Amino acid sequence: DEDLEAFTVQSLLIDSGSITFDRGYQNAYGEMLNLDPGPPFIIEGSIQGAGGISFVSGGVDLTNPFQIYVQPSGGHTGLISLADGVNFVGSPIDPIRIEGPYKISCGLDYQVDNPNLTWTYTTFRCSYSAAVHNMVPFAFSGVGLTVENCRFTGMGSDFFYLMSILDHNAFVPTYDIAFRNCQFDNLDFTGGYHPIVIDNFARLSIEGCQFNNITYDSVATSGLAVIRNCGIYSIKDNTVSGNTLDKFHITNAWAADSAFIRTSDDLPIVANDIVVPFDSALAIGKGSVIKFLWSGGIETSGRLYIDSTVLTSWQDDTHGGNTDLAPPPTTWDKWKTDGGRGITVFPGGRAELNNTKIYHASGAVQAGGPVTIDSSYIADCDGFGLYADGAGADTFRVANTTITRTAKDGAGSTAAIVYRDASLGPQALILDSVSIIGNEFDGVYVSYVADQFTSITIRNCRIIDNAGYGIRYPADSHLRDFVLTKSVI
Repeated sequence: DEDLEAFTVQSLLIDSGSITFDRGYQNAYGEMLNLDPGPPFIIEGSIQGAGGISFVSGGVDLTNPFQIYVQPSGGHTGLISLADGVNFVGSPIDPIRIEGPYKISCGLDYQVDNPNLTWTYTTFRCSYSAAVHNMVPFAFSGVGLTVENCRFTGMGSDFFYLMSILDHNAFVPTYDIAFRNCQFDNLDFTGGYHPIVIDNFARLSIEGCQFNNITYDSVATSGLAVIRNCGIYSIKDNTVSGNTLDKFHITNAWAADSAFIRTSDDLPIVANDIVVPFDSALAIGKGSVIKFLWSGGIETSGRLYIDSTVLTSWQDDTHGGNTDLAPPPTTWDKWKTDGGRGITVFPGGRAELNNTKIYHASGAVQAGGPVTIDSSYIADCDGFGLYADGAGADTFRVANTTITRTAKDGAGSTAAIVYRDASLGPQALILDSVSIIGNEFDGVYVSYVADQFTSITIRNCRIIDNAGYGIRYPADSHLRDFVLTKSVI
């Protein structure tokens, strides 16, 4: 301050461009007092503007860690709010640590050229301050964000939730969001329903993260992360311990490119629709548990591969725990998508299910394209286990699979497996070592109305104890082959 001829605390205004604080950074105050450059950095005033700021370590000094202390003084707050955002770039040998009563707000709503931010090897410990109104200490709007090897810890019950991450270019989500190998622990959000909220991103990844000892108020739609209107690129290898409620709650998701999901019985996904576009693929890996809302399921116009996975209702407490926070129902809300059934394969799409268990769906698999089901178990569904109605030269294969306790749904359901060939190309239904047992109607029903040849092969099957016929099919000149061998009907 030239009038006082002394240094005073002022807010830092960054109108454009970006400032980098690294181990070589020094300001005028430090120069006058002949202080060592670099950390620790003490922030006593707010940092705001249209520009950006980066904290970059890159060296190593065991006696002088890269520490940032937010210590507001003189009526200032710990607000760090920048349109171009904040980067924290630590390293394994020189991590960053920031603590104090701060709020970090990055991005600008409804802008298309906002940055992609990077946070690596940084520990965030935030204390509450009514002056900065940091009940949500991290807020992002319309930016991309990659968070790797970071830790969020030690936040008390004054906070509502940890972070809100929004891409406000919601008509066409543009940015990517990724959390990899991060740790979230000892966080208390009493009064809040979801520690992390993520909205409207083109590609989402949550990989190798740990969620431990997180307290929050739980309702049926709560979750450690609530994810809405996002393209799923990768959710895998996350672990949990000691939390109020262990689940990710996902609404209106789609597979981004070649997507991969691997969850667990300890950390299930609860979802409504998951869509696989025609130019994308989704693989759901071993051990996964995905529980669907009554208006949920999977629709694919692309490629779908499911291995060693449980797909069930969110009311099902036997898989993934009590995620709806209600006792087991006397009447199940059977799950299906608005445009189809439990799993719906549209023409042009294809699906392969291996060692998969499907429970409580309103129609387990509706196939308008080729489907293979192997070593799977389909039970307690309404309508059908498989409805095969291809649009082209499609083959439907079911092997080493059980379909049981399928109930009538009031919509004219007729059999555990319905084969309705109305296509423009020759098709085939192959059942090998399939048990169709104890269903409320026919075991297999063939409704053939096409002008192309079709063939049916049933071998080593048990089609027994169903309320209707074992197999019912019309005599039709286009039924080229009907092979029935070594089966009990």
